Amino acid sequence: SYDFLTPLPAALVARAAERWPRRSTTPASDFTRVPRWAERALDGLLRFEAAALAVADLPVGMSLAGVARKPAIGTP
Repeated sequence: SYDFLTPLPAALVARAAERWPRRSTTPASDFTRVPRWAERALDGLLRFEAAALAVADLPVGMSLAGVARKPAIGTP
């Protein structure tokens, strides 16, 4: 099952923007402060997504979760 579908479009745009050359030679941080309203909006979206995951799997996302099981002894 995938997770983090709602922030995927923003992440794709950010990745594309990283490929454009920058004028500054100072390394930029990946961590920036966001406004409180944006933090609340993202929190709400992720809560909605968590509720949706309880009902169905998401088709795409930024994280993939899986479960591996060791086969029982004697099974092919």
